[in-house]
Amino acid sequence: EDALRESEARFRDLATSASDWFWEMDENLRFFYFSDRFAEITGVAEDQLLGKTRQETGIPNVDDEAWRQHMADLESHRPFRDFVHPRTGEDGEILWLSISGTPIFGENGGFRGYRGTGTDITQQKRMEYLLRESEQRFKAIMDHVPAALFLKDTEARYLLINRQFQDWFGVDPKTVLGKNAYDLYPKERADRYHQGDQKILGDWQVTTDEVVIPDPTGEERNFELKKFPIFNAGEPVGFGGVMIDITDRTQADHELRKSENRAEMANRAKSEFLAN
Repeated sequence: EDALRESEARFRDLATSASDWFWEMDENLRFFYFSDRFAEITGVAEDQLLGKTRQETGIPNVDDEAWRQHMADLESHRPFRDFVHPRTGEDGEILWLSISGTPIFGENGGFRGYRGTGTDITQQKRMEYLLRESEQRFKAIMDHVPAALFLKDTEARYLLINRQFQDWFGVDPKTVLGKNAYDLYPKERADRYHQGDQKILGDWQVTTDEVVIPDPTGEERNFELKKFPIFNAGEPVGFGGVMIDITDRTQADHELRKSENRAEMANRAKSEFLAN
């Protein structure tokens, strides 16, 4: 008896560590038990749910497909894991709960109901929401910056490109992400890009270069390319790049030099004419 009690206590401790509360259903899929912490965590009194089926308990705002799958699992007496649904607490705050259950069968194989666990994953959901919101803001900034931006890993494989990069170079993220220069470009061109990447991969210092890259029509354009290292806990995990189109400026500088050369030649010719 002592061994049995110790075994049961050990089971309860382990189960409690892995979940927030326990629940049970009978053979008619009606709830007949909730452990003490259920009401404490959810703010829902047990007597509001006891004797009711899952449909009768009312769970608003559940994804239709997730709900249909959950109902099909219950009706087919299949085990299920992580049925996630929201529930509004007494203070009006939205709670997110994750439910798992295992069907129970008697010695003769007859269905006797379900036993399961529930966990409050509200904090996890909030963090996921904040992460998505942060990623959306980051993407909005990336896509509206008037420069081509990219991120690469330590193997110089593309991790991310922004909309300007796609437009300027006529590429699809699906065909670029996870690829390196040799996967995407002819060898001679890939060699140039590889050499440029090796500069930052060698010492993880910011680099600035001027590069010539053809646009989708084949016209060569001039870019100022600045690469910067990305660290995580002090260790390099990749690098990013910012590309600014300086074609017009480069052409203007070229025309200015040509004009200055012509003016210098004209002045020299004039001086020689006057000297004679």
